This record gives sequence, structure tokens and C-alpha cells, in this order.
Amino acid sequence: MKPTWMMRHLATTERRLPSQWIFWDEICDDVVAYFDEAELPSWNIDDDVFGVQGLAINFFFPLRTDRHGLSRLIGLLCGRHLTVEAFELICRGRTGTDHPLIDIVARLREGGSSESVLLIKCMPPMVHRGSAGVVGGECPADPGPPASSTSEPVCDGRVPELARGQRVADDLERQGAADRVMFAVVYDNRDLSFADLCSFWHHTRVVQGCFHAWTYQQLLAIAASTMAGVPDWRTFLSERYGITAIGVRSAEATPFTALADERRSA
Repeated sequence: MKPTWMMRHLATTERRLPSQWIFWDEICDDVVAYFDEAELPSWNIDDDVFGVQGLAINFFFPLRTDRHGLSRLIGLLCGRHLTVEAFELICRGRTGTDHPLIDIVARLREGGSSESVLLIKCMPPMVHRGSAGVVGGECPADPGPPASSTSEPVCDGRVPELARGQRVADDLERQGAADRVMFAVVYDNRDLSFADLCSFWHHTRVVQGCFHAWTYQQLLAIAASTMAGVPDWRTFLSERYGITAIGVRSAEATPFTALADERRSA
């Protein structure tokens, strides 16, 4: 390898914008334009390559324009007929003082007139070694407290995250933002401790249906039959994060256990 070639390669790499190596190539330009148009002054994802905000955008941004498919997908997950009228992503990046409580806000219509709002919080992917030999996992700037024993999920340090998100949803509903405001978390189904935590949290809810817990793998499996195909999107998610649809095995992804595969919406 010639030294001059290496220098040119390094110089080219240094000139690349963060968005060019954080996001799937097919959506890179559209993502930047989307957040510029949203006029979010704190938009700056920096080096969150394997972190939760990068995953949230890479996972949901390609789906946002298929409103019919999203309506079927969310309707199946929530257990009733819903129409998606708006589906907006939020990203605060590293410049925000706090990590965003909510990553996605969806406005839904149920039946003729009932209006609902769905607040979605995306949880970090599990550590995964991609084909390029790079280890990815939770973004260093977005560390999660170590999970406690799965036999005592009430002590899990992530309970405050669920409490904060649910509190936002409850407050919006009390203020009349919509007839119904729901809170949902999407997580990696290889994280069995979080699955148990979500089950515990669901049982603490007085109003049924106000909290949902879904997995990225579950959404991928359902999206295959409810939404238009997105070329190479699933391959990207598998190679970058080790996330594949339930029932699909990847040589590079950590195998899913039967217990995790059977997890369903809380």
C-alpha cells in the first residue's frame, strides 16, 4: 500500500460529515434535510454511530412516508384499527443538556373522530460485532445503568426512564392534547432484563393500553407483511446493529432465544 494513497484516504475520511457515516447511505441526505427543515437548533448527532439516536433514525426514518403501512403496523401492535396522520422523529443530539425523553411522536386517528398520540422511546441496541470488525453498542454519551437481577426488575435503574416517559404521556392527556396519549418503548429483544422490566412496568399501569413495549425484531417481522419493502434496509440493520426480524437468523447477529422471540406487546 502506497503511503500517498493512505494519506489521501485519511484526508477524505476526515472531510466526511458525521451524517455520512452514522446513517444508512440511502437516507443520509434526506435525514439532514428533514431535521434542517424542522429547525431544531440542537440537531447534531456527532459520533453516535451505534448509539440509540442513530438506531432510532436508521430504523424508523425509511418507514415514515408509508402512512398506510405504518397504520397497519401500529394498529396490529396496539390491537385496534388506527390511521397514522403524522409521524415525526425527534433528535436532540449531543448538544442537548438531556437525552430526549421521546424519539418519535405519532398522531393517530381511531374510528371517525377519536384522536390519539403515541410517544415512542427507542432503547439502545445490544453490543454487536459487525462484519467490519467494529464493536458497537450503547453510545458512550448515552450510557444506561447496569441492569439489576431479572428476578427483581423493580430495582432496575431504567425504571426512571419509563416513569419520565409515562409522565409526559399522562400530562399531555390531562392537558387535552388528544383523547388518548400512549407511551411505547422499542428495545432489542436480546435484552431479556429489559423485557422483564417492561412486563413489570405494564402491570403497574392503572389504565390498560397506555403503555406498550415492542422489540425492533418484532417490528421488522410485522413490517415485512404490512409495509412496502425497502431495499437493503434490513441488511443494513443486521450488519450495523445485529438486529434481524424474529425467525430470521444472521451469521453475524447474536442468536435470539425462544423466550425473547415470543415477547409481544405489553
